[in-house]
Amino acid sequence: MRILVLGRTSFVGRSVVTAAVDRGWSVTTFNRGLGSWAHPQAERVTDDRLRPSDLVPLSGGRWDAVVDTWSGAPRAVRDSAGLLAGRAGRYLYISSRAVYAPPPPPGLDETCPTVAASPDADATEYAQDKRGAETAVEAAFGDRAVLARARLILGPYEDVGRLPYWLLRIERGGEVLAPGPPDLPLQYIDARDLAAWLLDAAEGDVSGPVNLVNPPAGQYPLSPVYVVAPSSSVSAARSRSRLCSSKNPSIGRTMALRPGPSKYPSSEMMLQTITFRMVHPSGWCWSCYPMRDTLDAGFIGPAEKIPWGRRSGETPGGPRSRQSTRSGRHAGSAR
Repeated sequence: MRILVLGRTSFVGRSVVTAAVDRGWSVTTFNRGLGSWAHPQAERVTDDRLRPSDLVPLSGGRWDAVVDTWSGAPRAVRDSAGLLAGRAGRYLYISSRAVYAPPPPPGLDETCPTVAASPDADATEYAQDKRGAETAVEAAFGDRAVLARARLILGPYEDVGRLPYWLLRIERGGEVLAPGPPDLPLQYIDARDLAAWLLDAAEGDVSGPVNLVNPPAGQYPLSPVYVVAPSSSVSAARSRSRLCSSKNPSIGRTMALRPGPSKYPSSEMMLQTITFRMVHPSGWCWSCYPMRDTLDAGFIGPAEKIPWGRRSGETPGGPRSRQSTRSGRHAGSAR
């Protein structure tokens, strides 16, 4: 198999590239080269897809499948999908549950209404960007398009700041305001499971939108977070608004669900074609998955590297320690 991976290869893209090389596939990556990681066995093409002329290096290639991680202006996906429609067998776009029109109904599935969006737009809001890109892929590839609507993606090399934030904050100790109550379930998909599903779909006959999230049996409560760090005093926030009241409101977008049955049921198509790695409650510790994987990734280092850390000198737990500010490295770093 020959596969082209478009977009960043720092998190999900990295899992896709690694899994494809491990399968013995021929891999080409195309991005702006802003990240430091590149697989030594993958061909690397560096250009800016926001400039249509920079797509020219792809015009002479042939691939069995394209995997696209883009989350910016839909027009960039429109241009790449249009160029590759006659040069690639399938186009797998990593989308998001955010494309569904709010509020999501109980039992949400792929037939539910989506937000209004245009494939010709520049970057606007996340949901509209993802949906606009979906329409671009469908227009170019038809039934050869696969839209992977993932919910919450966690795992090694996460560079969004969701799980790394909570791990860093709890390890630092002191009073911690965390999502609550502790028995709220957690629904997610591991980046490595997502990558494996995408590669299987590239070889299979999956078509159209597919909701990707761990099934109800794989949901684990957040309660272990409250006991993993004896030096911390963890208090459950009774409402999301309390988490959002800090100087870093993005932290209010927690990983927890609201009380009740599974809010985001898994796609039947997905359940038939994916194997999940489950996080056992005892794994919520520094020495086990996913914490160990995240630490080994080298991402947990300077607080400034986490997206929310660039805008504020404080976290919801208080100001950064002087030690981390002086040394550029948090006490929980693993480099």
